[in-house]
Amino acid sequence: MTKGQRKEKVNVDVKRVILTVAWGGILSLMAWASDSWAQSATLQTAQRPPYYVGVPLELQVVAEGFTEKPQPKLEFEQPKGASLNLTGVSPNVSSSIQIINGRMTQSRSVVFNYHLRFLAPKVGRYQVGPLLVVQGNSQKKIAAVSIDVTDVPTATNQRVRLLIPNKNLYVGQRIPIRLEWWVEADGVENLMNQQASVPLFDRQEDFQFHDQEKETENTFSILLNSGQKVFPATVRSDQVQGKSYVVWRVERVMIPLKAGDFDIQPASVNVDEGLRWQRDLFGRRTVTQSRKLRANSQVVRFKVLPLPTKNRPPSFAGAVGKGFVLEVSADRSVVQVGDPITLTLSLKGDAEVANASLPSMTTDLPNTDFRLPNGKIAGEYVDGEKRFEMVIRVLNDAVREIPPIAYSWFDPELKVFQTTLSRPIALSVKGAQMISAQDVVRANPVTATPAPVSTDREAPSTYKQKRNTYTLSGADLSINRDVRLLTRSSGSFLGSWWQQGLSYGLAVMLMFIAALIRRQADVDPETTEKFKELKLQRDIISNTANVEDLSDALRRMASVTQVISRQEYESLLAECDALQYAPDSVDADRRPNPLSGNLRNRGLSLADEMLEVDK
Repeated sequence: MTKGQRKEKVNVDVKRVILTVAWGGILSLMAWASDSWAQSATLQTAQRPPYYVGVPLELQVVAEGFTEKPQPKLEFEQPKGASLNLTGVSPNVSSSIQIINGRMTQSRSVVFNYHLRFLAPKVGRYQVGPLLVVQGNSQKKIAAVSIDVTDVPTATNQRVRLLIPNKNLYVGQRIPIRLEWWVEADGVENLMNQQASVPLFDRQEDFQFHDQEKETENTFSILLNSGQKVFPATVRSDQVQGKSYVVWRVERVMIPLKAGDFDIQPASVNVDEGLRWQRDLFGRRTVTQSRKLRANSQVVRFKVLPLPTKNRPPSFAGAVGKGFVLEVSADRSVVQVGDPITLTLSLKGDAEVANASLPSMTTDLPNTDFRLPNGKIAGEYVDGEKRFEMVIRVLNDAVREIPPIAYSWFDPELKVFQTTLSRPIALSVKGAQMISAQDVVRANPVTATPAPVSTDREAPSTYKQKRNTYTLSGADLSINRDVRLLTRSSGSFLGSWWQQGLSYGLAVMLMFIAALIRRQADVDPETTEKFKELKLQRDIISNTANVEDLSDALRRMASVTQVISRQEYESLLAECDALQYAPDSVDADRRPNPLSGNLRNRGLSLADEMLEVDK
């Protein structure tokens, strides 16, 4: 092949590569264009004009040709002077299979429906859009549209009333409010699609609202910022100036969260009034022509006052209302100093108590007599009352009762603070018996003689011991400087090497034995004496015939070892104390209470558990 032929061949190959790349680019561009052309997005609405102030306009964006995942995003800006909110997205996926001349084709289409709500507060022309549907690198733009909004004609046969007391309103007070819609009785059957708007109900930063559960078949629809909400309503008939009305009423409870002067925009009710009707095949009326009507309430103005700080009692915890009652009960009334007592406090009242809290009780239960839990106590709202549980401990055996606990509230009608007191709870407090380490642990073996059992409270048994001492008195500890003595030949006693080695070995062995003996002397007496004390108290439980010795022995054992069955231990002591302090448990001679076999067996079971711990 000549040089010219080779050059011509190279040019041909280059042209082929260029053509291949060009055709690939064209095909890719055509594929992208086909995908882009297949995608579409439109803005639609099912409602016909005119569009009204304060009446939501439902809009819908229909996007087609996009893949199922990820879901395309709808991007838009808020129209000036109005609101546009996305309320939901509903994808619609459909698949189809076709078989023609033996060839099967399968197709799958996805349609995304974006639901929007447009609301204009004033009359005027508003621009909605442009809107953008975006999925990855693909996007489809929807051109902006103009919406003309006009005012709704005022209904002459309807009226709306928003009733709020305007006197003695305080922060935290439960204020009953009513929304009423009055319609002339002869025009009720021509009304449909009722929808109310109450701006007061959207003031969540200033007020809190509560609804009572009512069993009623009638409802009333109100549009809130959070969406449409249906409230239970009552319906009644009424007459004013000779005209008959049907009245719908919605009742709620409002609680002001802050003080200040408030101007509340009017509440309104929008409704469609049928003008022309026709009968269907089943004889039912269907509307063929209607018009939109609106009824507005008056502007409501009121003032909320702060709670006074003058003469505010320490037992005030923010409650506002009237008729509060505080009931207190205890799980036990016979205790020793330091034993836990569970108090149950039940708060009731004519006002709402679900959000009530307890005040500080250090004034009623001083820290010199009671130990209170730290922190805020959470309660539980059950059957119309707020219940609190707290565990306290009595610190003084001179305490004879849990004193009355005060709870205060502010009465907005009387404009004063009021206080209620719970009933006192009688207590029988027994002084705690302190057991020192000398009563149980001994450094050296000792001989213990238990004190005889008696009905009187005695000090712990005393023990006598004598410790062996070792003294260096008279020993010569001076340094010897006699060189002759220090360098004397070892040929005398123990002078041979094997004698010296044996002596050193015996010395090391004796030191090792001495260390073992010392260690045993330090550890074993403590454990042994502790076990002896437990065994001694166990024997007392086994041989005693009265309740006092049983409870005393159990408390001595619990002071030196671990109690496994703590609940059974507390329960048994509580029963013993109840028998001991019962009014009819001791006769005139102050003889001890007899011990039943059941109590003895329970006490022995607890004693055996405590002995097992220290084996």
